[in-house]
Amino acid sequence: MSIYRKIANTPLRDILRGRLTGREDWRGVIDGAQLPLSLQKLTTKVVLRTRLRRLEKTSVAHELCASFHDGLEKGATAEELANSFGNAQSAARRIRRERKHQRHVLWRFMSRTVKIAGVVLLLLVVVYVFELIRFNMRRPTITRDYVAEINAQIEAIPEEDRAWPIYHEAILSLHPLPARMSSVWAESPDDEMWQEQTAIIHDKAQAIELFRQASQRPFFGRPWATAIEPDIAQAMQIEPIATQQTAHSLLIETTMPHYSSLRNGALLLAADARLAAFEQDSERVEKNLTALAGMSTHNKIQETIIGELVDVSIHSIMLITLHNALYVHPALFTDEQMLRMSHMLGKTSMNHQTISQHERQTFYDIIQRAYTDDGAGDGKLTPYGACVLLNFGLVGNWFGCEFGPFFGPALAHWVYSRADIVNEFDLIVAEMERVSSLPLQELVKFDDYERVERLYNDPVAMSKQELIAVYMPIGIEHTARYIEILHLERDTVRTVIALELYKRREGSYPESLEELTPHLLPELPVDRFDGQLLRYLLVDGAPLLYSVGANQKDEGGEPALDDDGVPSPDAAQNLSKRDRPGDWILHPPSY
Repeated sequence: MSIYRKIANTPLRDILRGRLTGREDWRGVIDGAQLPLSLQKLTTKVVLRTRLRRLEKTSVAHELCASFHDGLEKGATAEELANSFGNAQSAARRIRRERKHQRHVLWRFMSRTVKIAGVVLLLLVVVYVFELIRFNMRRPTITRDYVAEINAQIEAIPEEDRAWPIYHEAILSLHPLPARMSSVWAESPDDEMWQEQTAIIHDKAQAIELFRQASQRPFFGRPWATAIEPDIAQAMQIEPIATQQTAHSLLIETTMPHYSSLRNGALLLAADARLAAFEQDSERVEKNLTALAGMSTHNKIQETIIGELVDVSIHSIMLITLHNALYVHPALFTDEQMLRMSHMLGKTSMNHQTISQHERQTFYDIIQRAYTDDGAGDGKLTPYGACVLLNFGLVGNWFGCEFGPFFGPALAHWVYSRADIVNEFDLIVAEMERVSSLPLQELVKFDDYERVERLYNDPVAMSKQELIAVYMPIGIEHTARYIEILHLERDTVRTVIALELYKRREGSYPESLEELTPHLLPELPVDRFDGQLLRYLLVDGAPLLYSVGANQKDEGGEPALDDDGVPSPDAAQNLSKRDRPGDWILHPPSY
């Protein structure tokens, strides 16, 4: 036997012991037995058909060869022995049964277990393939086109009441923006950026006038769309979104490219108001402030969180600009102008309650595509729903949408049904609405949401409600807090106007705010952080207005300090550091 054949027919355990035994060479056993050719062929055929292990085949070969040798020694011929042996296939099956029965009981148990497992696995594969076919045949029933419904309401607005056509032209006139637009807004001629800012104001005069005109229309009136207007995209130097408006467009895919431009337009109006104040052009200042108020309080068919925050930002720009103008230029406005602006502020209030309507509809729009509809408010996950989960859910870091058809049935059996997930979402949003409706003095004490915390702290529940986790409407209560703070700032500016009018009439500021009502101030301003009257002091004959801030403690007008030890309004409003000492100084302004 050659060395290569011996190595090939030696068990691994013998090789590891350093022995080349060739114990598995059953063909060598038959060849070495020197049987007649017919018996060699018969023996080879039987051994092959046993399909046993090689060592077992070697043992069978030894036994068969020995049996045939005994027969030959007793005088039988090869033909007689072959005929008496019978059918080779039957003999092989009999030998295989006997040898397998002689194997160790543990091996027989494992063999049977593997066979059963194989059968079970095959059945599971058959069932999963069946479920796979059924799953990929599911189709959603889109019962509501939310984008079309919103646009139908917008189309019903008379053209002359819509601000968007004018804003469209204003945005085109506004762009391209200066490279340093956000950093050149100077407060006074002493600032080094004043000249550059003045040049920008003159260059963008047409845009300023268009923003003023648009702000006076009652409705914003921009149709919701999944594509950016080509001319606006070109003016803003951004890539137009490839998604085209189609029937049943997704509400979440609608674009709002105008938000940043509106805010930049508001900054431009505020800068022009500051320039006009130093030029003693009170009429132009008032026009710009009225425009800012109009931009932030347009009637909208539906409001989003980000849209509301942009409105809050624009309204805040208006209040800061007016407040600083009253402080730096106390004689700028006539009494009539100041009364008009006070009345304007009294009419401008913001309401966050419509935000949750948009968040609900956005989620329902996803759900009606992610689930089937059984007509009774329930349904099962669709391929689109699996795609969303695999793209954005907890497993989205490993798999993509292309795996949806394969993993879909498993996901469908794991995640919540349509009715359950919608019910849980509604409960979470209802909790957010409840919290956001609290007055600021209560909202400031609120730390977490019971249902949201339970969701994020339970990995199993989280995985079953992934769509909620993906489309959680975070920010409703933050927007409510920003609006409450904005209303506090608005009440402060109205109070400052009343104080200045009182001084003009009486020659000095009042000893208390009660002297302002009811002729100059309809009602006394309330500190929304604690529900008490806004604090008022006279310091060297000048008024000091302050709020107790997030810690809800009256500390006599001592300003809250930031981490660097600098007086900061933000430090007094910071809910995450509500134990920080100090009050929020509202007037004199320190923006």
